[in-house]
Amino acid sequence: MAEIKKVWVVTDPTEVSEMVDILFEADFKRLANYIRGSSSGDWEAENTKIYDDKASATADAKKRMEHRDERKKTALAWKK
Repeated sequence: MAEIKKVWVVTDPTEVSEMVDILFEADFKRLANYIRGSSSGDWEAENTKIYDDKASATADAKKRMEHRDERKKTALAWKK
């Protein structure tokens, strides 16, 4: 098995997030800093996932953005 030197991190988007906000590459030092910098419960609340390949991480991030956008459209439709 090959050594994993970097990972891709994906989190849930906020209402104003862009792809760069929810998908990023990290070596283990950056990942450790990200985890340490999170307040208690943030990691779980953000639904953070870690991938060892960019394609899978990107696919997950796109799905999350699409889901967020669908929720926005539904909310706007209810306001009309």
